[in-house]
Amino acid sequence: AGVAPALKNLTFYNNTATFGGGVFSGLTSYPTITDTTFSQNASSAAGGGLYYQGEPSATAFQNLTFSKNTADFGVSIGNGGGIYFQGKFTESYFFTNITFHENRARGAGGAIYRNNGNLFFQNSIFWDNDDEIGGNISIANSIIQGGCPTGVTCSNIITTDPLLGI
Repeated sequence: AGVAPALKNLTFYNNTATFGGGVFSGLTSYPTITDTTFSQNASSAAGGGLYYQGEPSATAFQNLTFSKNTADFGVSIGNGGGIYFQGKFTESYFFTNITFHENRARGAGGAIYRNNGNLFFQNSIFWDNDDEIGGNISIANSIIQGGCPTGVTCSNIITTDPLLGI
């Protein structure tokens, strides 16, 4: 049995950790995260803003902002400046209204690094991140700086600067 915390209307700011500078979600957690900001958090290994290693939830990720998080201050190769995602191999995870802005990773995935799981983003913004996305991800009805990255499945992508004031 796991835990199912509801994280809503929160700000995780200026935190540090080896994994998940802002939040670490382990194997037996099933969080719902909505209306939350992850800003200026740092990880020395993976997941500057969020390190996720859990089960899927139909409403797990909505209305989130990942801004200026880093996965690079340690000696290891940091992946996933905004999010490091270690889901279940065959499960699907859905993200709606997510903004990634100015996230950095020494390794791959300045915005998000996917290790396992099928990730689907909708109505999201990926702007001014190092190496935007690492791993196989699907993105629809979103804004992506430079267009659809290699290895990502995209539909209805806009490349116009969203003029973020974050």
